[in-house]
Amino acid sequence: MKRIADKKRKDFLRNCSVEDIDSEIEKARSRYSTLRQQNEVERQRQLKENLQKLARIRALDAEIASLHEKAKDFDKQSSEAETNRGTVARWLDLKPSGWLLLRMQADACRREIDDKVKEKANISCTNTDAESFSKQLIADEANEIETLKYHKAVKLASREKKQREEANLMKLKAAAASAMGKTRDHANTIRSQIKKSEHCPYCGDILQTADCHLDHIYPVAKGGHSTPTNMVFVCARCNMKKKDMTLNQFIDLYKMNRNRVWEQLQALGKDY
Repeated sequence: MKRIADKKRKDFLRNCSVEDIDSEIEKARSRYSTLRQQNEVERQRQLKENLQKLARIRALDAEIASLHEKAKDFDKQSSEAETNRGTVARWLDLKPSGWLLLRMQADACRREIDDKVKEKANISCTNTDAESFSKQLIADEANEIETLKYHKAVKLASREKKQREEANLMKLKAAAASAMGKTRDHANTIRSQIKKSEHCPYCGDILQTADCHLDHIYPVAKGGHSTPTNMVFVCARCNMKKKDMTLNQFIDLYKMNRNRVWEQLQALGKDY
């Protein structure tokens, strides 16, 4: 079963997207946080339990010490009573057999001491280390998060490489179209790849579908290519005004807000 689970996991990591990995990272972080909280609750519970055990151990120590004193006292009285059997009744008001009763009481104290020592030993044996609760599970989740981050970085690098290759291919096609005098024809073929914003990036007016032109930021007349990063949808009025001017010439001539125009183009991923 473990082998099957490992194979499914490898297949998932091989075929999933970056977004899927992000989702798995969030799940792992949630599990990690839950385990840490459970660990803290258990740690507090065990700490309270250990304090109670410590108090019981101290109480047992006191009881054992008291019983030792009692047993010692009974032994002393028993020894004296046995030695002075003839006069024991006179000064202890005991029958001649009273020394045996004292010996039995001393033995009873020792048996009780043994019971309490055993109880104390059992308490010590069950005193667990609260810090180790769920330690391995928490470590496993932390490793899972790091593993997922690694696979995410690999996939992002692969995606960026693919995007660079596609961008280079687009530039090569654009250069070929420019050399063949078909730059504008090539622009129409990649029109669907150009992202359209709600507002004209030049003047800021709302872009209407019927009144939307595709402009070369760096003009074709000056060697600009038909690539997604050099083409942007603008309003017809700005396109007619700009004509074959460069972006800076257009901004200076019509006194536009240069920073706002740059921010709009940058948000669309354009070169300018």
